[in-house]
Amino acid sequence: MATNVGLRCYDAPSGTVAGVHRSRSAVTKPPSHELAAEFGEECGAQFDELCFVGDLVAAGVLEDGAERREPDRLVGRRGAAGAYWYAHLMLAEKNRAITNWGAEATAGTRLSGGNRSGVWAADVHHRRCTLRQSRRTPEALDWELDLIEFLDSNGIAVPRVMPTVSGERRWGAFFVLSWIDGRPPRTDHEWAEVARTLHDVHELTRSWAQRPTFASTTDLLTIDCGGDVDLSLMPPDVVRRCREAWEPLIGARSSAIHGDPKGNALVMHPGVALIDWDEARVDASILDLADLPGEQAPRDARAMGRRAASAWEAAASWTQEPEYAQRRLAELSERA
Repeated sequence: MATNVGLRCYDAPSGTVAGVHRSRSAVTKPPSHELAAEFGEECGAQFDELCFVGDLVAAGVLEDGAERREPDRLVGRRGAAGAYWYAHLMLAEKNRAITNWGAEATAGTRLSGGNRSGVWAADVHHRRCTLRQSRRTPEALDWELDLIEFLDSNGIAVPRVMPTVSGERRWGAFFVLSWIDGRPPRTDHEWAEVARTLHDVHELTRSWAQRPTFASTTDLLTIDCGGDVDLSLMPPDVVRRCREAWEPLIGARSSAIHGDPKGNALVMHPGVALIDWDEARVDASILDLADLPGEQAPRDARAMGRRAASAWEAAASWTQEPEYAQRRLAELSERA
């Protein structure tokens, strides 16, 4: 069965297309060298089958919501064509988005940061910065930007939100942050400084409201969904193990937490900065400290926090990063 998308036809499995299409607009195929520069040689050289993500979703080739995912996560789902077309849409949307920060603003190389969202090196008003594309709801993204601006105003080194030419903080799911020069922490002293900075974040945000659509680890003792976690998609025995790891956090002090500080701390001169707040939420403060190298919390609290953090990472990655989820799940036994 062929689904006509205006440029070529995609041969879907017979009988699987129900006529659901998110768009019929024909989009000109981008030059292969542009895709190669943006997403790698493999994408530019091999993904030359033209189709539309909506048609692929309707055909059952890609899961619903695939247009918000990383191209490399679509490869192997009968989907070189789907990955190619998604990459093209992402490239075109990125180029359109950056113009909202000025006619001369540019977004170029895609960066390795942002595990589940798009991040590009950008230039706005001749200043180095990053363009980011969030996969969060508008309310959850606004919460993140509110937190970043609050921390910046209270002396925490974080990227600054750069407004569009019309004064908005974001354009749809896209926003621009200032660039921070730095390097990953290396020494015990530097990791201790990261921990002190996180402690300051926690003390500043003890009364911070929960992020829209998110839930804390203790919330998930009685509900199934929140943020990146959907326990209903996991085997019951795995859910039980995760909840057992979270239960000791009942009564622990909570605050806004970064959610992934180990890979997003930068040593500057002086001080440290915290970047990429995509996974931030309100939860037990110990979760930010538990996975840091060294002894950044009392031993018993650190052991409890590490088990809870491993369970959270396993649950949050269960469908999108299954191999990583299994590694973190195995840590529950190792840390018992």
